[in-house]
Amino acid sequence: MILSEDEKKAIEKVRTVNVEAYDYYIRGRQFFHQLRRKSLEYARQMFNRAIEVDPEYALAHAGVADSCSLLYMYFDARELNLRQADLASRKALELEPDLAEAHVARGLAVSLSKKFDEAAREFEPAYRKGSPPRRPSSSSARPVSAPRIFSQSLFSPSRIQCAEWRQRR
Repeated sequence: MILSEDEKKAIEKVRTVNVEAYDYYIRGRQFFHQLRRKSLEYARQMFNRAIEVDPEYALAHAGVADSCSLLYMYFDARELNLRQADLASRKALELEPDLAEAHVARGLAVSLSKKFDEAAREFEPAYRKGSPPRRPSSSSARPVSAPRIFSQSLFSPSRIQCAEWRQRR
């Protein structure tokens, strides 16, 4: 097997992850992919437990951001979820600026604040990177994420208006 220079650099940058933190992270992703309100809340709890074990675990911070973003979009449009998504996505990028999942989390979080130009700039690195070689099963940073999000109109005015209506209730 011959590795490209980018793949070699990615492998060299991989830091050791605490096994307990990784276990919480994987559990969080399992709950996250169920895409139900309770499951997203459990996912956020699992990601936060991973962060308690390893505060430098960027993937867990991205998971918190993703969970909060989807909770905000579909179930609970409180400002608190939006702020948590923003803070967690910033932290993930601060910890690992090249992490595709962190860029996706950040793009989603800022798009919910209607900062679509910034969101597009955040999605772009994730789109170019795709799934990092060290995590071939990564589903939150697949190359189709950004185009699919915008082409499916997940952030269309009608969806945003629905979120605002839920927030006023």
